[in-house]
Amino acid sequence: MAYPTRLETLECGNCEEAPALLGVRRISGGVQRVPVIFTPVRGACSTNIVIPKGFVGLVNRHGRYVGQWGAGFKWAPPWVNISHLVPTQFVVYDTPVKECPTQDNVMVTIDVTLVLRIVTEEEKSCYNFCYKLGPRGLDEMLKAFQEESIRGMARKRKYNEIYDLMDSQQDKQLDAQRRELNDHFSQYGVIITDISVTNVHLPKEFADTMQEATVWHNRNEFKILQQEYDLRKIEVREAEAKEKQKLKEDLEKFTAEKDKDVA
Repeated sequence: MAYPTRLETLECGNCEEAPALLGVRRISGGVQRVPVIFTPVRGACSTNIVIPKGFVGLVNRHGRYVGQWGAGFKWAPPWVNISHLVPTQFVVYDTPVKECPTQDNVMVTIDVTLVLRIVTEEEKSCYNFCYKLGPRGLDEMLKAFQEESIRGMARKRKYNEIYDLMDSQQDKQLDAQRRELNDHFSQYGVIITDISVTNVHLPKEFADTMQEATVWHNRNEFKILQQEYDLRKIEVREAEAKEKQKLKEDLEKFTAEKDKDVA
């Protein structure tokens, strides 16, 4: 079962615990909770900090931001800590857009999947995401953008055309939306690398009607193909019969000529 994604900040023990927590599927309240920032807690007697591979850490000294550390072992006094631990990997973000009216006012639900990542290579971008936007802000803004864009796409189609949204021909329109999202989120260090419509849910009565229409259409197609096949079989049999008759006549003619030569 697919659950809508909710981006969030997750507290962990030391930094080295983050990779294991990142791989845990956490579902509660009907949503899948995906951490995009970890807030590690440093022990009072600790003399070092280890940033795991695949993460960057935002460094604070006496509670004030002073820079960013990449993966590796770091000696650090107790007044230095990691305020935000950010994974460099891609995040899959699933969101259903519910109650989308079609051109003929049928309410449908459209499942949309985005692939995104936080720009950790640029210190300013990573800082802006952690301190100015955050997972909750990103989550709310993604949902708002998706609602507006997908509803607009659904409104241009009748209910029996709504499955066209999953067609590859819609890639250009979705790519335009991806560029629009990237233009908006670039200041916060977020890049959307892919966006696609993964499923469309019609009300049961309309889905049944479309299924029945498809069945009848397929039956008619089958009958047409069957008739063409039968006609082709007749044509082939007639051609074979004509060819056999011609060969028989040629053989009889050849035999008659040989008999005449012998006589």
